[in-house]
Amino acid sequence: MKNSIIDKAIKGMFLVGLFALAMILGAFMMFYGIPPADSMRNAFFGGMAYLEKQSTNRKLKLHGDQWKDSRFEKSGVTIHNIEKSYYGYTLVTNGAFNGAWLLDMKGKVVHQWKAPFRIAFPASRHIVDSVKESRIYWRKAWLFPNGDLLGIYEALGDTPYGYGLVKVDKNSNVLWGFSDNIHHDLWVADDGKIYALAHRIQTSAPSNMQFINPPFLEDFIVILSPDGKELDRINILEAIEKSEYASMLYRLKLDWQYNGDFLHTNTVRIVPESLDGKLPFLKKGLIIIASRNMNFVGLIDPGEKKLVWSQNSFWAYLHDPEFTESGTVMLFDNTGDFIATQSSRILEYDPMEMKIVWEWNGDKDRPLISLMRGCKQRLRNGNILVTESDGGRLIEVTREKEVVWEYINTERRMLDGDEKIAVLSGARRYTRAQLPFLAEP
Repeated sequence: MKNSIIDKAIKGMFLVGLFALAMILGAFMMFYGIPPADSMRNAFFGGMAYLEKQSTNRKLKLHGDQWKDSRFEKSGVTIHNIEKSYYGYTLVTNGAFNGAWLLDMKGKVVHQWKAPFRIAFPASRHIVDSVKESRIYWRKAWLFPNGDLLGIYEALGDTPYGYGLVKVDKNSNVLWGFSDNIHHDLWVADDGKIYALAHRIQTSAPSNMQFINPPFLEDFIVILSPDGKELDRINILEAIEKSEYASMLYRLKLDWQYNGDFLHTNTVRIVPESLDGKLPFLKKGLIIIASRNMNFVGLIDPGEKKLVWSQNSFWAYLHDPEFTESGTVMLFDNTGDFIATQSSRILEYDPMEMKIVWEWNGDKDRPLISLMRGCKQRLRNGNILVTESDGGRLIEVTREKEVVWEYINTERRMLDGDEKIAVLSGARRYTRAQLPFLAEP
């Protein structure tokens, strides 16, 4: 009996050792591209994606992109300095809701849009096997004066996680949907064209970038007409490859650190006419992008479909860069200063001299902390509206670093015995004059 137990233990240890050796050998072959590395890599990432999706769909627990630990007891508007804050209405998207809210300065919802994914995309042919509706939410939204709204769907626990772009009217009636893996961000130019980000799984390396190991998520800028028709598409990897910044792509050979999501492009903006020539490389109509995983701010010429300027410096896991009238760049720096301060920050820097000209990490007793997401909006009175996504908090701060308005998400939920707060995906302040639809019956 004793010998039988020992034999079984030895066999078990042998099998564990054999499995570990196979894993090490497989990793070695995948890293150095030894055949059949491509098939092994495809199977590995496909299996991981499938397990993640099935696990997410089985669990009641919501996490990550939708819910975070609540750091604040209070909710709603907790600070409001009437004299110093910028009066208006704030458009908000969050992880608990397939739609958007319009808040007044007291935190009251004065208008609401709601469009479940399966209402906007009843066939959802661009999604192979969509996750549950509770795992789908709006990432960003864009509000028009008549109350029409653009919204981006994203999903927790799926790859690609971009689920599409929808336009609804002020009563949440679907006007059109763009069936593609739209994700993260969008921008509407002065001429009405819509700029959005899309991605898809690519299973083969581009012919001129054989050093890239598939499968990977390939990022695009999609340009749409005001009625949602595709006008053009820019492959961001190709835009980098044919530029003077192409050497940065060779970092992608070490694809383990990116897990197939090389760029993770999270921002798209258009350089306005008012900033044309403000800096030697700045021209109206150029497209501003940010790559979280490669950590750069860039400008793409939509005519040449080429990256024409790029910088990588003080920040890490950045979001939402924009050029200012002062010739600086302001962005949400998620982790570039985290080791020193245990906080995120709003960072403004001079791109010509590469020096920081202003930064804000939050208050000492209420630091700004968002390791994921986050954005900001420069308001007309000089204040900055900050979206602390992980904290479920909006903060309006002056250039003197005084918090003059604060809103903490009212969406809470008890999960696994802890109170969670819904992540705030984005926010934008509008004046009353910009929203004439509010006066309509």
